[in-house]
Amino acid sequence: MKICYSIADQTFEHSKSIGILNVSLGLLAALARQPGVEKLVVLANSSLPAIPDETGKISRVNCELPLRGKLSRMLWDQLVLYRAAHRSGCDWIFLPKGYASFVRRPPLKMAAYVHDAMQEFYRDHYPGSFSRGEGWYFRECLRATLRRSARIFTNSDFTRGEVLRLAKALGITPPPVDTAGIGFAGSKSGGAKQNQIMVIISRWPHKLTRQAVDFVARWQREVSYSGLIQWVGDLPEGVYLPEAPKSRHSRRVPEAEYLSMMAESRALVYFSEYEGFGMPPVESILQGTAPVYSSIPAMSESALGLGFPFVNGNYESFSSAMSQALQCPQNQLSIWAESLLKHHHWEGVASRIVHGLQNTREEASTLT
Repeated sequence: MKICYSIADQTFEHSKSIGILNVSLGLLAALARQPGVEKLVVLANSSLPAIPDETGKISRVNCELPLRGKLSRMLWDQLVLYRAAHRSGCDWIFLPKGYASFVRRPPLKMAAYVHDAMQEFYRDHYPGSFSRGEGWYFRECLRATLRRSARIFTNSDFTRGEVLRLAKALGITPPPVDTAGIGFAGSKSGGAKQNQIMVIISRWPHKLTRQAVDFVARWQREVSYSGLIQWVGDLPEGVYLPEAPKSRHSRRVPEAEYLSMMAESRALVYFSEYEGFGMPPVESILQGTAPVYSSIPAMSESALGLGFPFVNGNYESFSSAMSQALQCPQNQLSIWAESLLKHHHWEGVASRIVHGLQNTREEASTLT
C-alpha cells in the first residue's frame, strides 16, 4: 500500500490546534512502521521538523504554497494538493486534518481523519466567532469529506457519532467510519515536582477561559495557595489574568517545554465545553500530574474516567476536584498511566487505519 500523506498546511507557529499537528506527526511515524505500508509520500513544508524514518519508506516533498496566505492555502486545499497527490504514484491520499476539496474529486482513493465537528458546534453555540466566509468554507470542506472519502477515521467514539450525526443531518450516506483513536508515548521529561499548577487557556470561546480565570482565582484565595500558577495559551479579548506575585503567562511553548512544565506541576487544569478527544488530561497523567478537567463526553472517554473531572459552571465541583488532585498519590497516577498507555498507543491506531484501508480495497474489488 502506497499512501500520500498531506501535512503541508500545518505549522507550529500558525496552527489553530497544536494537538492536531502532534497527532498528524505521531500517526505518520506509526504508519511508516506498519508492514502493510510500502511507501509514504509526505507533502510537508520547510517549517516542520525532520521526520524520523527508521524504515526508509518515507519520501518528503516540501510544498510552501499553503504558507503564503489564506488565498494560497485555499488554492492548495482545492486544487494543488490533489495534483501533487496524483504525481506521487500512490494508491491513497490521506488527509490527517480531515478537510477535503469541494472543487475537485480526489484523483486517488481518499481517506480522512476527522477530529471533531467544531464548525457545527460553533455555528450552533457561538455564531459570529468565525467570519461567514470562513465558516462556510470549512463546512463545505467537511461536507466534501463525507461525500468523497472512501473511508473516514476518527479520534474517538464520540467524534464517530458526531460524523454520523452530521452526515444524517446533511442527507449524505457516508463511507465506513472507524474509530482509530490517538496514540501517546510515556513520560518524556520526568521533572521533579514544583509548587506550581498549570492552567491551559485559549482565546476560543469553547475553552471557557473566563470561567477558568474566575474559578482558579477564587480557589487560590479561598485555600491561600502560595504556589506558582502557570497560565499557558492566549487570552480572549477582555479577559485578564488576576494580578498575583506568583503568576506566569506563556502564550505558546514548544512541545518539550510544554511537557516538562506539565511534569513539574502538581496539577493540570483544563476547561472546555466541546472536544473531539481532549488530549491534555491524558498527557497530564502520563507525565505524573493529576488532571482537573471538564466532565464532557469526549474527555470522559479519552481519559477512561480517570483523574478529577468537574462540572462546568459549578465552582464547588471544581474546588472539590482541585482538592482531590493535590492529594492524589504518585503511585495512583502511575497505575492510571499504565492503563492509558495500554488503551492509547500508536501501533494500535496505525494498525486499525491500515486494516480499514485494506478492507476498503477488498470491498471495492468485490463490488467490481
